[in-house]
Amino acid sequence: MNLNNYVVMITGGSSDIGSAVIARIHREIKCRLLVSNYKTSMEQEKFADRIINVDLSGRKGITKLCEEITREKITHYIQLQGYSTLADTLDSQSFETLDINMNVNLFSTVFILKTMLRQMRTSNFGRIVLISTASAEHGGGTDSFGYGLAKHSVAYLVKHIAKSYSASNILANCVSPGFINTKMHELTFKRSKEDLESREKFVRVGRSGNPEDVANIIFELVFNNNFITGENIKIDGGDFI
Repeated sequence: MNLNNYVVMITGGSSDIGSAVIARIHREIKCRLLVSNYKTSMEQEKFADRIINVDLSGRKGITKLCEEITREKITHYIQLQGYSTLADTLDSQSFETLDINMNVNLFSTVFILKTMLRQMRTSNFGRIVLISTASAEHGGGTDSFGYGLAKHSVAYLVKHIAKSYSASNILANCVSPGFINTKMHELTFKRSKEDLESREKFVRVGRSGNPEDVANIIFELVFNNNFITGENIKIDGGDFI
């Protein structure tokens, strides 16, 4: 497929990882870039051809986004949206809190894929990368139950797509970051500099990851991959061995 015919969709583009992915694409690929997020970031304004700001925590927002992309012939999909809160324990769950976690972290992705996979199958081409978390297969954190439950299901989702759509040249993989140095640690989890330095000691390569570490793997899987599918690749510096 000609690079100029690529239509790349990124959801969750205003995250630190999203910004790194968008910057890498802009440097190396000429394509039509669609970005969806809850709010617009500077990187989106500079590089995106179309920005769709939508809240994916409820069915209304998910439906709106699917309607917005129905007529777009998306060739590549990078899913980066995520939602996590403090004290997300099993004991604290309600239908409302679990709905938000599942909608943002899983259900929105399911319905976005449902919308675009038909067109990908017709075109006999598609490249998909979804994002999970390295801790999910180990039971997650004690205070991230809803988030971990949803993200664990993402790994199943790529297996299902690989089994059902590989014959149509649609390849789907998952990346699972470990301890990555993003603003989420400070803004969402209220971790101090000392907390972060202490956490880094558990990473076997001796440092936290950075958004570019994740963006580079995503870029390779999306644009330079013609054979790998159904895999869940941990990006954790040996943290979860």
